[in-house]
Formats: sequence, structure tokens, C-alpha cells
Amino acid sequence: MKKQTSLIKQFRLLLSLIVFFCQTPSPLAEPSNSKQGSTPWKLWAKPRICVLPSKHRLCKMETDIFWRGKNEDDICLLSSQDNAILQCWTNASAGQVVQEIYSDKQITYWLTREGENKVLVKTIIHIVNFPQRRVRRRRRHVWSLL
Repeated sequence: MKKQTSLIKQFRLLLSLIVFFCQTPSPLAEPSNSKQGSTPWKLWAKPRICVLPSKHRLCKMETDIFWRGKNEDDICLLSSQDNAILQCWTNASAGQVVQEIYSDKQITYWLTREGENKVLVKTIIHIVNFPQRRVRRRRRHVWSLL
């Protein structure tokens, strides 16, 4: 009984840590180019990690993708998951879109100016495989009930 309680506590702790890291903004939550301050564009996604249990083949989740820039411009959002433009904004300095993910590989999102192929900024959604733990059943003897 104590082992079950301990396992439940560990599971709750792991779950709360996952939720905390997915919801807490951090400097890593807003990736930009390697030189800080070199680009006026920011692009980030929440959550940035999809935890994939070993029984599942595809990560299924929704992610919120946010972007902002210092100047207004015609901006388009693209994805490595789709071969088409996800959404474009006209004369905008910020935007948001909710994207559904069905993938077993990491997905990259990036911003470009409308009509151009130059990547302004990008971010990555990581897929993490969570192996299933083996549960060993405890043998019970007849005399343990007495």
C-alpha cells in the first residue's frame, strides 16, 4: 500500500511539473535567432513540448502560436507539418493562431514577409517519448489474508 501511495505521489509530482513548465513563460519560451536583439521579430508556442506515451504513435495536441514585431508588416506563418501557408496578417505587429498537431516528429514554425522566402524567426515544437513503466504485481500468499 505504501508503494502505491509513493507511486501516486511521484506521478502527481511529474504531472504537476509538466503542467508548470508548459504554462510558465520563460526566456526559452520565446526563441529567436542566436543573436539576442538582432531581430525585431519574436515567435513562440505554448506548449512547446508534446509528451508522447509509448502506446501512441502520433502526438495529438493543440498549441497556441504567438508572434510580435517592432514594426507593422505583412507577415505569414508557415509550418514544416504543412506545405502551405497557415495564416497571413496584413499591416500587423502581432498575431496569434491555434494549431492542431498530429505528428511523430518535431515541427518547426517560422515567419516570413508575404511574398518572400526569407525566414524572419522560427520556433520548434519538440516531441518527447515517455516510456511506459513496467508494473510488477505483488504475489499474495494464502496466509497473508489471515
